[in-house]
Amino acid sequence: MKLNFNWKVVALGVLSSSMIFASQSELSGVGTVAAQVQSQFNAITLMLTAAAYLIGLGFLVSGIFKLKAHKDNPQQNPMGTAVMHLTTGALLVYLPNLVTTAGGTFFATGTTAGTTGSTSLG
Repeated sequence: MKLNFNWKVVALGVLSSSMIFASQSELSGVGTVAAQVQSQFNAITLMLTAAAYLIGLGFLVSGIFKLKAHKDNPQQNPMGTAVMHLTTGALLVYLPNLVTTAGGTFFATGTTAGTTGSTSLG
């Protein structure tokens, strides 16, 4: 049996491990690691809210198509699937507003590390 060896995967692994070891030499101590992670909270929140918008819009479009399929053939396409897709899409589109409101409620200020980077509709 001949093994198919992929050199690109090995090169990517060596490159990523060298970056990890290089970054570990720069960070010393738990406090600097915590500060580095905390500085990335806004970017992570923006990425999650943008992903929630895109996935939510995808679920809404999918729900509309499922409604059309149910109208064309109700025996093959149940209504519950379409309603579930529409509900999930609406909740995902609303998620960034929920994150901002929940952050203000739990931390009693408008500026927390996790919620200052959210993008909302309102």
